[in-house]
Amino acid sequence: MTTPLLSILLLLPLSVSAEQCREQTLPTEKALPLQGDIAAQEDLILLTNGWPMVGETRLKVMFWELYDARLFTPSGTWCGGPPYQLSLTYLRQGRTEQLVKRVADAWRRQGLDHPNRADWLAQLNSIWPDVLVGDNLVFILTATGKSGFWLNEEFLGGVDDLDFGPMFGDIWLAPDTLGPNNRARLINQQATVLK
Repeated sequence: MTTPLLSILLLLPLSVSAEQCREQTLPTEKALPLQGDIAAQEDLILLTNGWPMVGETRLKVMFWELYDARLFTPSGTWCGGPPYQLSLTYLRQGRTEQLVKRVADAWRRQGLDHPNRADWLAQLNSIWPDVLVGDNLVFILTATGKSGFWLNEEFLGGVDDLDFGPMFGDIWLAPDTLGPNNRARLINQQATVLK
């Protein structure tokens, strides 16, 4: 039996070329709907529903399982940013106020701040409904920063600020997220041993 002289454990994302990342941004940029454009809303959710999954995880707090999260991109690989679809399937019911409070708490704990933060939270409070077990809340962020929310494939609306989408997605996807293990599973980081 041989023992390697040096084994280094590194977490490396699947390698993706810059060209693959650029190519995956084009179709979604034209499709993000305006609030009243029902056909465009349906087109975008159908378009992104065909994207391959990058990774998935289950969020647990102590012994409570809150939701299953899945990340999708046009190529099925994480390129470090949009476009992407983040899908949350709830395992517990939750009131709108609780969901919005969790967003505010996550931003506070991550040190993420913005002058429009209070306004964004108020908008989320007005567009998000209460969720039931099995409900699927989808967040889509395009490469240009446009974003929107769907619940069970019905368009809810969005926050009309290009700074909002990246900051919302950072709760799960930023390198300094509060859930690094969940992030690693979402973006499909793999442990690799170099010898």
